[in-house]
Amino acid sequence: MAKFEKGNKKGYKTLFTSDNQPVNRGRKPKLYTIAKKKYNISHEEYKDVIAYLMQCTKKEINSIAEDENTPIWIVNVCRALYKDSGRGEVKTLNDITERIFGKIPNTTEITGKDGKDLIPKIDIEIIDKREDVEHEDTDY
Repeated sequence: MAKFEKGNKKGYKTLFTSDNQPVNRGRKPKLYTIAKKKYNISHEEYKDVIAYLMQCTKKEINSIAEDENTPIWIVNVCRALYKDSGRGEVKTLNDITERIFGKIPNTTEITGKDGKDLIPKIDIEIIDKREDVEHEDTDY
């Protein structure tokens, strides 16, 4: 069996210790952040472009994505919409809709029989002084 010679540093680059950590690439920027920095567009303009792309036909989306002059963030959105439409999925469409109009709040109503509340409402009265509290069987 072969052994490493003393002082051999092979494999040290991939040996992660507290001193040798991989470089952190950071958080992936959002499409709007890329568009804002590179093309200097406002949030309203971004929403208008996305809303327009959501209304385009499949041929129009494909031609926009294939155009050499189209900014890369628009190409990414177009390709995602095109691929999802080919598979019959709506994930990208839902994500874009939530980004433009906001997430739909999820409300859950819990009621008992005949639509009455399960837990009766409790009124809580806050009293400043201990003397103001009235109890029937007080020991203090």
